[in-house]
Amino acid sequence: MLMQDLQACAVNHLHSLGIIHRDIKLENVVLKADGHVVLGDFDLAVRLDTADTPAPRFSGSSRGGKSSVLKTRGVCGTLPYMAPEVLRNLEYSYAVDWFSYGVFLHVFYLDKVRFCFLQ
Repeated sequence: MLMQDLQACAVNHLHSLGIIHRDIKLENVVLKADGHVVLGDFDLAVRLDTADTPAPRFSGSSRGGKSSVLKTRGVCGTLPYMAPEVLRNLEYSYAVDWFSYGVFLHVFYLDKVRFCFLQ
């Protein structure tokens, strides 16, 4: 299994527990000597109450309509990795971690950080 697959499994597992990490970046991912990927630094993580609403798996979108997904709000994280809805201080859910994960892959493979400024 490739590192990016293991990382995706870690993010998916967090979401299944109702946790949004909100700061996925290279500095917060560690590859242990035994090959396990560890996602660290949960200072900005938030847990959503998932008693009635399971987290979406891999898609980041709601399966039962927008009203069925629990959301949170708050501008936090590392600027180049932040999803647009975080930067705009809008309500968001698990999809922001998948956005950050996409930026993580971009940086991991291309060794470049792209800044996208909203207007």
